Amino acid sequence: MTRNRARKTATRERMATTGEPYTAARRKSGPPVTGPYPPGTQWTFHNLRHPTTTFRIPLHYQWEPDGGWITDDYDPEDISARQLWDQWVKQVDTRLSARNDQARPGDVIISWYVTGQGQDHGVFEGPPFELPSLTSYTIPENFSTFFSTPLHAETGEPINWLRLPVLDLGWNSHHSDKGGFVQEVLGWKPSPLQPTMNVRDLARIGGLS
Repeated sequence: MTRNRARKTATRERMATTGEPYTAARRKSGPPVTGPYPPGTQWTFHNLRHPTTTFRIPLHYQWEPDGGWITDDYDPEDISARQLWDQWVKQVDTRLSARNDQARPGDVIISWYVTGQGQDHGVFEGPPFELPSLTSYTIPENFSTFFSTPLHAETGEPINWLRLPVLDLGWNSHHSDKGGFVQEVLGWKPSPLQPTMNVRDLARIGGLS
């Protein structure tokens, strides 16, 4: 077997294993960039129904645990984050498992939104490629229904939705975010697009039970 044929054979075997060609360019480029985009990263896109409406803004994921709207009835000076947590857990601890046999007691659905605010326009839509929830078989309209794919304002690179940063939520004298008591009490927030959280596991790990 000649050297060129051996090289091609090795390339085909690697592609069969990984699904990607292994080229000198990939070797030189180093490992792929991972992790959240840096704070303030700007994205450009336009409204599909009104193409003249364009955006150049940072984008984030905003998360909301099922039942997080309990905060709508209070202000931080009225009730502490821990008191909200205790009240909320009693409501959601077995709610999902009672409706779906795939869920464990303590599982709580997390809803996700793509959010961004510019000087003239803002967005607040479900993430693209979202899977149906444990309680629904339908996929709602989402960001891609209304907007073009965001491009990096400097490089023109299409967005990698798994690298979009997750907003911090709080429940204190400075923040009164819906569901913010969860992160305030646990010091924890979910990974991007994480579908559920288990309040029993998190309470145990966080020393709350």
